[in-house]
Amino acid sequence: MIAIKRCFESLAAQTWRELEVIAIDDASTDGGGECCDRWAEREPRLQVVHLPQNRGLFAARNERVRRAAGAYLSFVDSDDWVEPSLIEGLYRCLRETGADVSVCGTEGMKLRELRRNVGAMILHRVGAVAVFGTDHLLISRFVGVVTTGLYSNYILVRNFLNMIIEALSGAVTPALGSLNATAPREEQRKIFSRLHFLSACLFGWMSICLGCLYDPFIDLWLGAGYRLPRPAVLLIVVNFYVSSMRVPVASTKSAMGLFWDERYKSILEAAMNLAVSVLLARRYGITGILAGTLISTLTLPAWIEPLGLYRNGLGLPVKQYVRD
Repeated sequence: MIAIKRCFESLAAQTWRELEVIAIDDASTDGGGECCDRWAEREPRLQVVHLPQNRGLFAARNERVRRAAGAYLSFVDSDDWVEPSLIEGLYRCLRETGADVSVCGTEGMKLRELRRNVGAMILHRVGAVAVFGTDHLLISRFVGVVTTGLYSNYILVRNFLNMIIEALSGAVTPALGSLNATAPREEQRKIFSRLHFLSACLFGWMSICLGCLYDPFIDLWLGAGYRLPRPAVLLIVVNFYVSSMRVPVASTKSAMGLFWDERYKSILEAAMNLAVSVLLARRYGITGILAGTLISTLTLPAWIEPLGLYRNGLGLPVKQYVRD
């Protein structure tokens, strides 16, 4: 809704007042149609058309062309916003040159958007490193260097699995980007639903195997004396599953360019992880530190990340993600 509101605000602020604005509600399920109706009550130049079913971008544009009464047409997508002088500048260029088409550049807007996304990505990376790098420091400080070494053995195995997951994610992300650019929203929803389901199957199977085989593998590799307490091992496995299930959401958001709205999420997650882990470490040792990581993940990114994807990318209520 933030993107649509910003779009309408930029159209209402146009210096060229002789405008006919036609908004096509492509059977949206995220409240976009209601938002258009509210703006129509405030803006007499706005006409809202509600399509009975989702037909995609090109069908929506054709519907606008069919209903337009003006001599010239300009298209503005719902997630775009324009400078106040855009329409006037394009129109005057047409009148002065006698051309049939008037075009404006978007380099400045793209550059600003690129800077924003890069800055947001940096914050995401810094937060992620802080979250997963804090555990070693806390275990060393509150439990001991020996336990840190035992923990590193388990993490070595988990990192190998993470490399496989990253390779799979890297292979899927370009296809998601192409899908986002060409497919209608309904198709994007179906593909993400399948990706989410397959990820749950794959990562669930990997986590079950990890939980059953972690200690036997450590016995075979190093010896029984190098085991961690069983509750700590189970928390490592649960953290692995929860973090892995963030991958399909993160890959889809990356393909859609959804970074900015959650730019401070990772920093807050790191701060919460540090605070909760320190609090629990004093009483429960390594188990408390790993529980703190799990609590910080479930408290913030486990719902904020899918909320941003479903609200700004897929146009669905996030409760669908929770049900799945």
